[in-house]
Amino acid sequence: MMKVAVQGYTIRDFTKTPKDFAKACKRIKQIGYDAIQVSKFATISAKETRKILDDTGLVCCGTGRNLDVLKADPEKAIEEHQILGTSNCAIGGFFPPENVWNRKLWETFAKEFNKVAKTLAKGGLGLGYHNHSHEFVMAGDIRPIDFLLARLEAPCWFQLDTYWVSVAGADPAEYIRRCAGRIPCLHIKETMPQRDRTMLMGEIGDGTQNWPAIFEAARYAGTKWLIVERDNGLLDPFDSLARSLENLHNKFNLY
Repeated sequence: MMKVAVQGYTIRDFTKTPKDFAKACKRIKQIGYDAIQVSKFATISAKETRKILDDTGLVCCGTGRNLDVLKADPEKAIEEHQILGTSNCAIGGFFPPENVWNRKLWETFAKEFNKVAKTLAKGGLGLGYHNHSHEFVMAGDIRPIDFLLARLEAPCWFQLDTYWVSVAGADPAEYIRRCAGRIPCLHIKETMPQRDRTMLMGEIGDGTQNWPAIFEAARYAGTKWLIVERDNGLLDPFDSLARSLENLHNKFNLY
């Protein structure tokens, strides 16, 4: 059964301090969510984060971390995730300089990612890769997203982002299916076309994404968490999260 959570980056402007974080978590719970991906929050210890989550009735479904930080102190990362109660940790992508956009750079990254992932796995922590749109741009003779799907070894997993896959001109449902068995957490993000033809992020179910196909693919792939995210948009972040949850309930019968 797939469960619904909030990506903490959505409310990043309301988590500048631990006190703000606690207030934000309370609002998330009041809206109707029971889980959150801890990402881009104020500097706060894992123990204090866990206490705030416990006090507000939320669980941590995963985290967003920096690969260099994980590489520098994997033991600390393992301990922190054990405290938070999650085995899902993902980085926000790899962004090579445009002037060295080539296969060799992606090969080097994949080797480093695999090495860090194997170290974390010894402590029961899985390392995931979160995509944007640039992974779909050819780098010499490879498309980075396809290269990563082939080269990142188990226990590496993928945290696909439906918005960025769509913006890249690809089919989110297709790529979710290609990640079957290694996509415990999926970022669900809506695309909203504007009059000037730019793409704006919006509320789940109010835009152009083919959500029935995406949810069907997610079930097939064994996804456990549907994580609602909106980087920017027209509505207040909390109002946006409320609208998305309402649509998930009423339009797609997801809870």
